[in-house]
Amino acid sequence: MHPSSAGLIYGPETHHLDHLAPLCAILGIPLIVTEKLILKQAQEIYPFTDTLYLDCLELPFFLTKNYRFVFSCFSRIMLKELLFLAELLSKKKIHTIWCPHGNSDKGNIKPYVEALCQENLLLVYGQQMIDFFNRYNLIKPYVTTGNFRYQFYMQHKDWYDTYVTKKILLEQKKTILYAPTWQDYEKSSSFFSAIDLLIEQKPDKYTLLIKPHPNLKLQHLFLVEELEEKCKTITGVYFISDPIPIYPLLKHCDLYIGDRSSIGYDFLYVNRPMFFLNQNDLKEPLSTYLFRCGQTILPQHYPNIYSLIDHEQQELTPIREEVYQYAFASCSCLKQLKKTIFYALDGIKDHQM
Repeated sequence: MHPSSAGLIYGPETHHLDHLAPLCAILGIPLIVTEKLILKQAQEIYPFTDTLYLDCLELPFFLTKNYRFVFSCFSRIMLKELLFLAELLSKKKIHTIWCPHGNSDKGNIKPYVEALCQENLLLVYGQQMIDFFNRYNLIKPYVTTGNFRYQFYMQHKDWYDTYVTKKILLEQKKTILYAPTWQDYEKSSSFFSAIDLLIEQKPDKYTLLIKPHPNLKLQHLFLVEELEEKCKTITGVYFISDPIPIYPLLKHCDLYIGDRSSIGYDFLYVNRPMFFLNQNDLKEPLSTYLFRCGQTILPQHYPNIYSLIDHEQQELTPIREEVYQYAFASCSCLKQLKKTIFYALDGIKDHQM
């Protein structure tokens, strides 16, 4: 255990939970949250992680008193205002360690790397993320983690497989996962263009699991809640609104439909057919890199989705394997990863405020 480190989910960022909770469990450090709902979710879904709840007002002074390092999916720039007064009064600077919350092709249209310019250390999955940072001249110390979330799942496979089968009713039919991203600054989401067609035209032979990005609900609360209620009345359609570990879910999915969500990269590990809704007809190669792993569908062809997905994609199997290896480096074992990260932390020097 590294006693001066903690993970942090600040605010209602439920999508950070599936990334930071496994990391904290691997490192043997606490995960601090500021929302009671996330505390409840973490205790239910990640019993292997020590999760603490702190009020937002208490948080900055608690962190500066007890920790040198904080792992977060937020950048130092985003946390700066939160920590400023506590750091100033304590004359102690918290070192922030950035943890990615998924791998996607976003950021190539409007790069986000500038937001990471103040990090002390970056965690990266593999060579694809390293190349991305190098392209935009972000030169920072980093540790390559590989797909630690998948390895964490495999470490607790029996528990998570049981949890998911209890949580989601899975039918004996071919299962489609539709996992759209949120409407970010690159306008990546296909959700509002495709969702009605996917529900209304679904053939009986398929089960449809809909797992939208949590930010979609924050952006369009009433519309998404209305859709959730609608899905409860439709046979074979299930809306997943609560956080759920992604890897035990994906093993039950036969097909993936998405856009530019990071779940597309997660789905590569099962190496099954993938379909990408190219909402904005993007042609820039780096922004659509994952699309080579499946079939791209433009908005004018959304009404034909189910006829298109009936075709198998066996010829794409090697490509999906290749892209997975590029995105996620191999990781020898989680114990070694823990040692490597703590070794990197020990090399970070303190600076007086």
